[in-house]
Amino acid sequence: MEGKQNSRSNLLFLRPILFSLAIVAGTAVISAGLYLGLPPGLSGIALSYVFLDITLWLVYRAWGEGSCRAEVAVWLTALLSVLGTIVLEAGACHILLRAGLPGLSGATYVQCSANYLGAGRFEHAFFGFLVTLAFWADIRYTSWKRRRLLKQVKMMVPIVVWRGKAYLVCYGQIEPGFFREMEPIYVVDIDGKELLSAIQKISAAGLPHIPSPTTREEAERLSRAASILKATGARSRKELVKTGALYAILETDKETRVEMSRLDKKGRWEFDPGKRRIFPPDTPLEEIVAVILEDIRSRPEVWVWE
Repeated sequence: MEGKQNSRSNLLFLRPILFSLAIVAGTAVISAGLYLGLPPGLSGIALSYVFLDITLWLVYRAWGEGSCRAEVAVWLTALLSVLGTIVLEAGACHILLRAGLPGLSGATYVQCSANYLGAGRFEHAFFGFLVTLAFWADIRYTSWKRRRLLKQVKMMVPIVVWRGKAYLVCYGQIEPGFFREMEPIYVVDIDGKELLSAIQKISAAGLPHIPSPTTREEAERLSRAASILKATGARSRKELVKTGALYAILETDKETRVEMSRLDKKGRWEFDPGKRRIFPPDTPLEEIVAVILEDIRSRPEVWVWE
């Protein structure tokens, strides 16, 4: 069993690596092609780094938004893409000039000159750094805003709805802004009174301080004990997400926020900004439960199963 889990973990780690390498290769080829294929000027550089910005976003999503690995992957992708572009440009120019093709234009000879390639290396490095820095600053700012909100949270109640049942997950706080699932997971029928009762129990408990796991084995044991897959009996997270829904209640001193899920392009849960509801902090829980129930009733997939 442990061997299978390690193999699965290695496979999950290998996929973003292969994806990132493919993205790096593609970005280098396209950037070099734009730089050499367009007339001398900034147009080729501008287009290539618009493409680099898209590339960084894809890699960031592949590695898991908000993780340290994703940020490291972004910088490595940018570095390897720039180096790959420089190497491909130099190699292409060497081949073209050595072949001495009669159809080569004067612009090609200019772009393949030592001075132009040297300036191009500086431009690639400079603009690549600026684009990556701007992208990194944006994700750090977004992460800071999210962390700032989470530090103000007094109550957090994630609710997973699946196969006619609601599963309410308890969370503890390791330190301000850092939370971890913990037991118990309340399982109730999709009924206003039962939902309200479970939310009140979690609200009364608040966000108790819990120690951070000191070993990998302890972290895995705690994750299994408070696993939503174990509580629902779903065969996989994919099955759970496909036929379920996720809600979250976040309460701070300034507001009570209700988030409702949708599926992203990869079939994963993400909160729908269009369905987000913001309430005053003193809003009765009955009103919040009513909003969640209304959305649950609009999702026939959470009621039906084989």
